[in-house]
Amino acid sequence: MDQTAPTDLEAAVVALGCFWNVEAAFGALDGVVRTTVGYAGGQAPDPAYATLGDHAEAVRVEYAPARLRYTALLDRFWSLFDPTLTPAKRRYQPPARAPERRAGGTGAGLTGRRRRAGRAGRAC
Repeated sequence: MDQTAPTDLEAAVVALGCFWNVEAAFGALDGVVRTTVGYAGGQAPDPAYATLGDHAEAVRVEYAPARLRYTALLDRFWSLFDPTLTPAKRRYQPPARAPERRAGGTGAGLTGRRRRAGRAGRAC
């Protein structure tokens, strides 16, 4: 556990396709303390990158509300959202059941979490 992190954090979960670019974009915001990548939604109890199925790649963003407003997170989300992308990254979907693209939001937690410290991301 990070002993220097503030204790009065709030969290939001966003899904915009590949989590690496999204993690970097949100992690670079002043006031973001920690990001965690994982998978949201879907039916498999323990999804993995190679067997993503009907899950969405998602990022949990923990932030200090005294330094960063939730509306700033929404602004970053909408600046990254591209409605022209093909629905739901079909390469991860069973062909007959590809759901519509998930736009993300402040949903429940992530499954198959992988915690990442720092702000560096990896391109997809």
